[in-house]
Amino acid sequence: ETKRENRLCCKVCGQAITRDQDRIEMLGSHIHSFTNPHGIRFNIGCFRRVSGCLEFGEPTEEYTWFPRYAWIITYCKQCQEHLGWGVKSSSGDKFHALILNRLGACRS
Repeated sequence: ETKRENRLCCKVCGQAITRDQDRIEMLGSHIHSFTNPHGIRFNIGCFRRVSGCLEFGEPTEEYTWFPRYAWIITYCKQCQEHLGWGVKSSSGDKFHALILNRLGACRS
């Protein structure tokens, strides 16, 4: 019997976004708290892969939370809820910084 993978879904619509096994550490931790230039605080988790997101816009290093990485906004591909950011280095290393309170255990 194979262990059922623990998936995380968009809290708004239930779209599967990522899996527990795709959690990674960046800068020594999986979870980070950051404040954007508008004063909004985000608790994010870092994930190697996401299947339920789309990226929008052009990558930028402006106000990056991860030195030498550019970011791009990431949305749920089903309901367009803002779920976090795709983060990529100039060498091609990529991960996703997802807003933890916008994800939950999948219902099915």
